[in-house]
Amino acid sequence: MAKSAKQPKKQVKKQARARPGKSPPLRFAHPFFTTTPPAQRQIQAKTGTRRMADFATSKLGPIPAPSRAPVMDLSDIIGQPGVDEIKAVGAVRFHAVGDTADVLQAIRHHRNRWQML
Repeated sequence: MAKSAKQPKKQVKKQARARPGKSPPLRFAHPFFTTTPPAQRQIQAKTGTRRMADFATSKLGPIPAPSRAPVMDLSDIIGQPGVDEIKAVGAVRFHAVGDTADVLQAIRHHRNRWQML
């Protein structure tokens, strides 16, 4: 008895599940981005406020006073040898991209980064 050729499995796209009793998550971290003046904005249903400052005040509370001098030297953070190394090189480079959660995008980013150096 000859084996029949295997049929490819049909791929089924998963549907996003609704979270019971919860509203869907906000699409953006800052739901208040708008050019409309605060006095003319509608109250956001998900936050109950018109401005991010109002939301932060109601949810986060006051910012505590600093427990030490709020100004630091770079040597307090990276040590004096690190500061001396920066002075010797004459420059500081910041890598400020963050986690893109996309492996192919990360590969392209690093390739482009090396091209810029």
